[in-house]
Amino acid sequence: MFEPLRTRVNRVFLILFFLSAGSISAQNCIEIESILVDACDNGSSSPEGNNEMWRFRTFDLPINIANIEIFNGWPSESTNGFPFNGFIQGGQTALRTQELNATIQSCGYLVEPPNGEIPPNSRVLGITSYSISPTLNSFANLSDTLYIIYHNSAGVTGGHFLNYNTGSPQDQTLRMRVNGANGCEEVVTYQRGSLVDVNGNNTAQNGAIVLFSPDGIPTYANYGCQAPITPFSANWVNPGPLCTGTDPIDLNNLVTGTAGGTWSGEGVTGSIFDPSGVDGSVDITYTVLPPNECIAIGDSLTLTVVVTPSVDAEFMNPGSICGSQGTLDLTSLLNGNEGGTWTGLGVSGSTMDVSGINGQVTIGYSIGSGTCLSTHSETFEVIQLTPLNFTGETFYCNSDTPEALTTDAEPGAQVLWYNVEDLSASPIATGAEFTPEAGVSATYYAVQVMDACTSAFNSVEVRFIVIPSPEGDTLLDYCEGSSIPLASVTADGDVNWYDDQNLTNQINSGLTYQSTEPEATFYVTNEMEGCVSEPLIIQIVLLPELEAQILTPDGLSLCQTSEIQLVSAQSGFNSWNTGEESDAITVTTAGNYVLTREGPCNTVSDQVVVTGAPVFAEFTADPDSGYIPLEVSLVDYTTGADACQWFLDGDSLELASGFNISFPDSGTYEIMLVCSNLEGCVDTASATIKAISDQLLLLVPNVFTPNGDFFNEQFKVGHNAVKTFTGRVFDRWGKLLYTWEDVTGGWDGTVNGNNAPEGTYFYVIDGTDIKDAPFDTKGTVLLIRN
Repeated sequence: MFEPLRTRVNRVFLILFFLSAGSISAQNCIEIESILVDACDNGSSSPEGNNEMWRFRTFDLPINIANIEIFNGWPSESTNGFPFNGFIQGGQTALRTQELNATIQSCGYLVEPPNGEIPPNSRVLGITSYSISPTLNSFANLSDTLYIIYHNSAGVTGGHFLNYNTGSPQDQTLRMRVNGANGCEEVVTYQRGSLVDVNGNNTAQNGAIVLFSPDGIPTYANYGCQAPITPFSANWVNPGPLCTGTDPIDLNNLVTGTAGGTWSGEGVTGSIFDPSGVDGSVDITYTVLPPNECIAIGDSLTLTVVVTPSVDAEFMNPGSICGSQGTLDLTSLLNGNEGGTWTGLGVSGSTMDVSGINGQVTIGYSIGSGTCLSTHSETFEVIQLTPLNFTGETFYCNSDTPEALTTDAEPGAQVLWYNVEDLSASPIATGAEFTPEAGVSATYYAVQVMDACTSAFNSVEVRFIVIPSPEGDTLLDYCEGSSIPLASVTADGDVNWYDDQNLTNQINSGLTYQSTEPEATFYVTNEMEGCVSEPLIIQIVLLPELEAQILTPDGLSLCQTSEIQLVSAQSGFNSWNTGEESDAITVTTAGNYVLTREGPCNTVSDQVVVTGAPVFAEFTADPDSGYIPLEVSLVDYTTGADACQWFLDGDSLELASGFNISFPDSGTYEIMLVCSNLEGCVDTASATIKAISDQLLLLVPNVFTPNGDFFNEQFKVGHNAVKTFTGRVFDRWGKLLYTWEDVTGGWDGTVNGNNAPEGTYFYVIDGTDIKDAPFDTKGTVLLIRN
């Protein structure tokens, strides 16, 4: 039955993977890993129903087999009608476990749960019957310890799990439940039609097994008459053929058998194979040995990997190519190996004819073969630029506004405009449109440019025919009683006369025109070569006789002002006897002023007499207020006066400039200065003097109403002759509420920004008067808000 370690070449050996899961959650205390659906049997003495098995694992909690239930029956319940009878553990199961352990040749072991309790984190093998045959499904290579539990069933001929069939039912579901406070459920489903034979074909054969991922996803395999244990396999996938330029590969990633083996062969270091130093075929061997002290079958597999020299088909993208280039040497673009094949539009051998291509084109290059075939392609643009065609007006009259010339440039091309044929100067403009210079006849040259490709130039001639306007007098004026003058012009073309500026009503043609209207405006044009000149505008004006009138302000006296403006009632033809020729003059001295207006038809004049000279009375009184006795100094700044007189409260006062006046008694006094000149002009200036009593006066109110009506809003003190001052307000308990030191200030009825309540408050006021005599007073004040 067993064979020693051996080497196999190109031999397939499928293995069963033990599946693992992550940490248990509160809803997951078991996990089903596999079901041996189609077990081997020997017929009636040990039918399949006695030999089916499934594997599951437990997690962080112990599980008593009495709490495990296959709920809703076995998967074949609907077909075979086998109920779930619970699990049994006793003398019969102990004997059966001993018989199975006797068949194990490796270091594995089967053990029943102590006292029926499966320890935490265990792997468990479930048997559908305690009548299992120890020899039909081999346990020889078991190298792990498994807990084994037996379904309380014997002599069942049909299976608990339905085997391969494409008919109905397809879904086969195994439902396990752990009852109790920390219970859980695990449900897995397989498809009968997906079961396989040892070659992976969907067909019926003993050994069909279903493997489940932690998420319950099924995969299907067949290992023959083998108990669901882990055999050793050296199976791995040949990665070849490879190229010498292939990056080193980790051979462990190719293992489909048992992991953890060793590798050997040319180019192999550890598990890394580097093809860069290999040329041709190389044998690589993977060897798997059983665990230490285990008696099991090891395995080895040698595969031949073919390594072919690498080639590189890389080449540079030529970028945009001008169609005028003709042919392109493709080998000049190569970055990789020569000797490959070029493909693409216009390609012949290793050259490309671009003369017949316009727009995007893709070329490819390939070299090598098989897995070492290297290919590369690049897409670029071939630009075919033709000479430009022009659309737009090229002939203009006089100062017509030129229109833009447009071109049929390729999309994305730049158009350059020149005014010289050899294009030696800098461009005068860029863009698909160009507006010629107004009034300038010239030939323009244009090319289109795209990605360093330039077309041949094309030219366009633009002509401006400038027709001169007729020449002649534009203003024909005459006086009343004279004949209307004849209008005449000179010109080389056809002359036409119009009486509207839109030139729609023609009234005459020729070089002269006699108007019958006393006043008129004519528009005269010159026409040559189909172009019409700008019109000459001729006006016939009947000149009126002039009138003269000087407009003056309300008075012509300089007594109250330093200047007077004299204005002519009409503008133009104005001259003054001051020598000025303007519509208005400003005078500052008395005298006789004459306006004369002399025109082509008559001369007229007007005059006014300006009298007087201004007087400005002015003085200062310092100080203008103070406590008695008050000494006031007067300083006279009067100008333009011949005589002045001082008055005090209407009585004459004899003073000289700079003298002082003494006011011994309190009161309000008025000082006036009256000045005049010989021209009869008079001016006055005055000042008010306040002499204040030096007697202390304090007027303290007994009530105030800070209610927002802007009346009696503050507790303030009326005063006179106060030099220093301090006011304080207290509540009835003597707490200081407010203090102020400006005698003009007061208390607004608030404390720290909040309204003080209505009621009686106490005040203390002290200070000194202007004679430095101290004073103090105290009392009460009533605060009322409503």
